[in-house]
Amino acid sequence: MAAGRHRLPRAIELLCENPAKLLGVWPRKGTLLPGSDADFVLVDLDERYVVTEERVQSKVGWSPYVGWELEGAIKTTVLRGSVIADQGDVVADARDGRYVAGHPQRP
Repeated sequence: MAAGRHRLPRAIELLCENPAKLLGVWPRKGTLLPGSDADFVLVDLDERYVVTEERVQSKVGWSPYVGWELEGAIKTTVLRGSVIADQGDVVADARDGRYVAGHPQRP
């Protein structure tokens, strides 16, 4: 798993917990605790893949990472306890999203 990189607990802190705290939405977001929204992704940390135009799913439809080989493929995305994307396919309605007001915190 990404030899020489951050350990998984540190990656979770950097990518999930800290941003939620900075936006003032922690502990509702950014953690898996009782009362939290249960948003998370399942990742195959060993899978390597190349970013292609076909894999990019965004409003702009492109990515500066096309052609890059990455390690750690997202398999399933869960939002508030419900699967919204599985094996690269979006399986939820776009209206399933919900605005979460935050209060930016001072670092």
